[in-house]
Amino acid sequence: MAKIFMSVLGFGNYSETDYILGDDHYKSRFVQKALISMLSKSGVRFDKVVFFLTKEAMSKNWEKYCVSKRAPDGSFSLTETEEDGLHPFLLQYFNESQIEPVDIVYGESQEQIFSLFMEIYNAISDGDEITFDVTHGFRTIPFIFFPVMSYAKELKKNITIEHIYYGKLEAPSQIIDLKPYEELLDCANAAHNFISSGNSSEIAAAAISHYLSVPGEIKRVIKPLKTASDFLERVSTALLNCQGGNNPKSSIKPLTDLLFSIGFNSSKTGGVMEAPFNALVEHAMSSLSGINDTHTAWETGIAAAEWYCDRGLLQQGYTAVRETVTTFVCEIYAPNADCCDGKFREEVGDRIVMAFQQHGAAAPTDEDRLREAAQLLSEPDKAAVYVRAVSHIDPEKIHFVDSMAKTRNTMNHFGMNKDRVKRIDTQGLRECIGMARSMFEDILSRRGEILSDEEALQKLNDFLTRKGTFVNFSNHPSTGWSEAQKNAARELCSGGMIEDVAFPAVPADWDEAQVAAEAERQVDIIMQHSPIAVMCTGEWGLCSEVVRLLQEKCVRVVYTCSERITEEIPTDTGTGKHTVFRFVRFREFT
Repeated sequence: MAKIFMSVLGFGNYSETDYILGDDHYKSRFVQKALISMLSKSGVRFDKVVFFLTKEAMSKNWEKYCVSKRAPDGSFSLTETEEDGLHPFLLQYFNESQIEPVDIVYGESQEQIFSLFMEIYNAISDGDEITFDVTHGFRTIPFIFFPVMSYAKELKKNITIEHIYYGKLEAPSQIIDLKPYEELLDCANAAHNFISSGNSSEIAAAAISHYLSVPGEIKRVIKPLKTASDFLERVSTALLNCQGGNNPKSSIKPLTDLLFSIGFNSSKTGGVMEAPFNALVEHAMSSLSGINDTHTAWETGIAAAEWYCDRGLLQQGYTAVRETVTTFVCEIYAPNADCCDGKFREEVGDRIVMAFQQHGAAAPTDEDRLREAAQLLSEPDKAAVYVRAVSHIDPEKIHFVDSMAKTRNTMNHFGMNKDRVKRIDTQGLRECIGMARSMFEDILSRRGEILSDEEALQKLNDFLTRKGTFVNFSNHPSTGWSEAQKNAARELCSGGMIEDVAFPAVPADWDEAQVAAEAERQVDIIMQHSPIAVMCTGEWGLCSEVVRLLQEKCVRVVYTCSERITEEIPTDTGTGKHTVFRFVRFREFT
């Protein structure tokens, strides 16, 4: 790190002035002489001094001090005096290599303003600790200096502004530190960053930096500002990292509640110097009021999604809406369950939502959803929740989740997936939030229609024990089956019909894509019979693909298990063997 003194040297007729810095005095035409002398006396050392000066300032005030006079035509003439300029004085404190004069333009046009901006910026290096004097600069210099410093702090590494000095010309000529202007500029940048990105770290940094800079007695008064800033940054981190749930140390809602419980009151936290920081914190807190006012996990999720949408944080917003739908389903249909239990959300909540998503060409039916419920029968509580939900949710109200899931997956997979999403923008996210609200309102308005656990399990049992169809998908017509095999098939379909669908021939030269296409065609034929169970036996490639497709539709798929029985039979030439296969049972594909 290098400690740098930067200043602007003008071309005015500077009169001798008694400059005051703290308790010290120094009389000089040049404020830079006064500053460097008084700072050196107090033990401050600089590694380099940088002076920005025009050609006129160089000729008038750098080597010798010259007096300028204005002619009637408006031009200037210089009269050299015996008095040294600024450069000989600097050599008393610095080597020539430590002194850097930078030629600048006036800054009288737009092009010159940009040129001046870059000249100051280019004189700054990573890690510089800068003390800047703006006393003798042309009036545009201070205006340019502050945006340059803000720009440099963003693009250079570890830039710090130690002091910004201005020497008043009227007596008493007190040198004042304009460092608070930098704090105010930091406040403006922090406000912009929060509004555009939701990141409150700069607000916290600005407030905490101010807190650390004030005397101890003031610290006690403005302690709530520091505390609120700390919690605000934690809430912001939780939001940007999509931390819903109920963890008191890292989740959005608990941290927001803690932030508001502090009782931060700007009118009672400090005075005029704290006002900009208080306003920043108040602004950020007001944006979180929607989250603070929520009472349920799903209300928090929607409020967070709206917060994301306002800031264009689409990936977090879509994630919030999708996970909030699952949370809502869990809270409404399983009120006694832990909605943050990952296993329960996956096995029940997400399963319910997925039950309404379209897979392939056909949308799922009520029968498809009840077949899926049968997979949960080993845990009746979960099966009951599932049936209650799928029997109550309006498919038209939840259909938006399908397209929203594709949008979310497209973002999560960097666009490298098979889903084709036409648009990803804030308008699409707002529409999803609106449709989620509509779905929630519809379900809550019909809450009295939700089945009890007993009614849900009875509905599932009635479905499973209804008469249906057993499809024989093979090249062995059911007319040739033994009575034992027919009875086993009727048992699987609760006494319903056994219907044959012939297993097709599969040419040996077909590739995988042709086999897959044929499998889809055969499954469409099989599903026209509304099967409860299907026996699948045939060419292994086609058979395995058909089994997979049927299982995706929650249809039981079985195969036969037989015993081979060989009997010896007397013949005219001796003894012969006769082999028969006796049906034992159906076994389900897993």
